[in-house]
Amino acid sequence: MLNKIEKAAERYNLFQKGDSITVALSGGADSTALLHALVQLGEKYSLNVTAAHLNHKLRGDESDRDEQFVRKMCDDLGVELVCESSDIPSLAKKGEGIEECARRVRYDFLQRNAKGKIATAHSADDNIETVIFNLTRGSGIKGGCGIPPVRDNIIRPLIMCTRAEIEEYCEKNRLSFVTDSSNLTDDYTRNRIRHNVIPVLKEINSAAGDSFYRFTSAMNDVNNLLDDLAFDALSLAKSDEGYDADRLADLHISVLTRAVGIILDQSGSVPDSEHIGSVVKLIKNKKGKCQLNGGLFAEIKNNRLIIFGKETKNIIVTPCYDFVNKRVTFGGISLQSELISADKVNNLLAKNLIDYDKIEGETVLRSRESGDSIRLKKRPQKSVKKLFCELKIDVEKRDCLPILADEKGVIWIYDVGPDERVAVDEKSKNILKISGVIEK
Repeated sequence: MLNKIEKAAERYNLFQKGDSITVALSGGADSTALLHALVQLGEKYSLNVTAAHLNHKLRGDESDRDEQFVRKMCDDLGVELVCESSDIPSLAKKGEGIEECARRVRYDFLQRNAKGKIATAHSADDNIETVIFNLTRGSGIKGGCGIPPVRDNIIRPLIMCTRAEIEEYCEKNRLSFVTDSSNLTDDYTRNRIRHNVIPVLKEINSAAGDSFYRFTSAMNDVNNLLDDLAFDALSLAKSDEGYDADRLADLHISVLTRAVGIILDQSGSVPDSEHIGSVVKLIKNKKGKCQLNGGLFAEIKNNRLIIFGKETKNIIVTPCYDFVNKRVTFGGISLQSELISADKVNNLLAKNLIDYDKIEGETVLRSRESGDSIRLKKRPQKSVKKLFCELKIDVEKRDCLPILADEKGVIWIYDVGPDERVAVDEKSKNILKISGVIEK
């Protein structure tokens, strides 16, 4: 198992010498093996390994048992541990399921307490479950990519390891672990796949985990290629009036479909298959108009594809041409800005920090505007509208959420974070720290 972790680390650049890694520790076999393995590799790679455990309080005494187990384990290994408890049912937003809420709260907890990278214990078997789950729902190439070995600062060192190999590692190293009773039932879709589908696949091919890993690797290569081709094509087709319909129509259907998805995504419309298909049809016919979600429309006009919509909200604008050491009330939130030196910062991933020296020209504090986009650190460019939807920010709050913009665009969103362009890094010297308190 250790060899596979090192192989994955080398292939995907999961970690390097001197890295700080926080393990998401549940106490189950996978995360227990992961923490133990990284501690064993710590000396070789000079890793600073810590752990974080969130007690979801969903399984009563069993949840408390898990917390006590991970506390003892970390104490035995000499690993620093951060624990928190959350009342998941009370934190679930309108229309949000318990599983979805638990995942959101868990990752927020991990990001707040991470010391560098976050390591989760997703394995090759989890990858199989994800692919089958995605394909069953009708996903395309992206769904076939499975679980990414790296996403932002999150790494999956066990992605090449099967569950059997992980359990063998625990047995060999005499590692005890706890079992989540909810994983033993078929109440959840993934559990049904795990208990009823994967065993059949492994009867057909005992190395199914390796086979799916090779498949998802190939699909990721195809997915990245399509992205590159689509972005290149769009750069050639883009003009001030929209996108050249002739250039788009000449693209291979796979590249065209991906390009249309990118256009809709950047426009703030969720790029589902139905609307992508409608826009592709417009391009092929070189005429027509169709409605998209998000109150937007696509139309071929003067041989150009244009995306448009009506903006009805009122924009809140608070000029802050030198937003330093100031207190401003915006949309019911009291904001305080403070210019500090880099030596006072111990978390480069904090949501409230901006590299002051990277700001371009004057700044303005305002609410979102049509066409706003942001690139969070190590993530793709995304429209603010889509980002708010993905974060499930209440609709009534979206138009009064503070946004700081400079002359080149959005640089920071309250409770979301800074644009990668102005993100703090190891070379930062002057840092703008913005704290906010919701006024009662």
